[in-house]
Amino acid sequence: MITGEARILLLGRTGVGKSSLINALLRRRAAAVGEWMPTTARVDCYHAVFDGTRYAMYDTPGLCDDLPEAGNDERYLEMIRTAVHRVDHAWFVTRLDFTRLSADERRGIRLVTQAFGPALWKRAVIVFTFRDALPRARVDEAMAARAGLIRGEVAVHAGPLAARGLRAVCVNSNHAAGLRIVQLPG
Repeated sequence: MITGEARILLLGRTGVGKSSLINALLRRRAAAVGEWMPTTARVDCYHAVFDGTRYAMYDTPGLCDDLPEAGNDERYLEMIRTAVHRVDHAWFVTRLDFTRLSADERRGIRLVTQAFGPALWKRAVIVFTFRDALPRARVDEAMAARAGLIRGEVAVHAGPLAARGLRAVCVNSNHAAGLRIVQLPG
């Protein structure tokens, strides 16, 4: 039996693998992926059914792809708010192999919180991509450290309660191989 549709909004800076994640979930190349330049310039919706539940997954343009004064972030966020009227789940997508929280990520978290409100983080998951870019022995350490940094920044903008329940998963999102997920303990 198929139940109602859950809406998932993928957010994050440019080049972190949002479109590749969509392709991995769908097990086909549905979303355009660009290796050298940003590819997603609008909000694209992809539908799927997993375990009897319908999902609408919204791929979005990457935030923080330019200088703030160029205004792309505000334009992208308005485009997202216009296209997605209800958000059931938000996935904050970022690379696991980044060692620090970049200024772009900090700005992205602030912009997302301002655009959608602190309550969005209560329905959010941190999705780490590029798991295969790290040696297997470092994945757990990297997940814990990066998740802590992101939760700390979310707490700054959305409050400690929003950050406390923020879960993290790690994916290796090669669409040819399918999707493998590792969940952060705790």
